[in-house]
Amino acid sequence: MIFLRHTKYLIAFLAICTIFATFKTAFAYDGDNVEPWERSAETHRNNLENSIEYIENMDLSGYTDASVSALRSAIETAKSVAAVSGSSRETYWGARNRLEIVRASLVPKSIETGGSDFKSNVPFRELSKEDVIEEMGTGINLGNTMDGHSSMTPGELVWQ
Repeated sequence: MIFLRHTKYLIAFLAICTIFATFKTAFAYDGDNVEPWERSAETHRNNLENSIEYIENMDLSGYTDASVSALRSAIETAKSVAAVSGSSRETYWGARNRLEIVRASLVPKSIETGGSDFKSNVPFRELSKEDVIEEMGTGINLGNTMDGHSSMTPGELVWQ
């Protein structure tokens, strides 16, 4: 019984470690105390290059020709910014943001043709709090997992 009780903590810990490791390898990182906009120019340049590489490897066959064309143009612009070393961090950060905005604006072909593949081709919608919660469905909240305490003494098992 004790093993089962601790297993859920181990699984949560491993999931968090995996997410953090993925984040650190996917994007260049300057350290814990640095805000994203304060990172070095080289870090922003690396993030821009990572975004370019990711987007170039995307399968764009399911998107409209016009939106893919706009994305390809944005990729070329981003490549020209990334090719210049010594630019400011704002230059690289702005180029990456513009590229990601164009990527997020890709239009699925099924929307253009009036199809409705809910799983992969949902257009942007403004949702109320209640709609978001309803569409989220059942999940696991890892928030406050390690915040249990008794008489100001922290402990993982106090929640029980």
